[in-house]
Amino acid sequence: MLTLGTGVGGAAMVDGHVLRGHLGRAGHLGHVSLDPLGPPDIVGTLLSIKAQTYLFEAANVRHEHEYRVWETVKLPDHKLLAPGVVSHCTPLIEHPELVASRIERFANIVGRERVLASTDCGMGLRCHPQVAWAKLKSLGEGAALASSRLWARKSAA
Repeated sequence: MLTLGTGVGGAAMVDGHVLRGHLGRAGHLGHVSLDPLGPPDIVGTLLSIKAQTYLFEAANVRHEHEYRVWETVKLPDHKLLAPGVVSHCTPLIEHPELVASRIERFANIVGRERVLASTDCGMGLRCHPQVAWAKLKSLGEGAALASSRLWARKSAA
């Protein structure tokens, strides 16, 4: 699995499943910056990867504005986006309304059925466990808010 943004991160996968080590955690192969001054035009490369779901950072201050790329790039049929809507980059806990807004941003562009809320990166080594759990709680609450609003409408994008 590769994640692409302003860098490339990776994990080992076997038969479509993340390979986990003896502690039950996914292996992390690292993150390498491609362009520290801004995102390269890599969405074509991203979409060329044979994956059902594309995960990427969308909550930290270097990437939050990049949702706009989906206004001009068509997400192929039967593909999903899993934007990170809580960030590992700050110990501040995102409010559920902010999380919901981030989810709705993507859903309003590519369709509510094609967005899975995620974290920006793994929280394990980047956040104190109490912070990580609080962020995941906010992620769940924000997803519930967004779902109630998005699915109350007849149809999304």
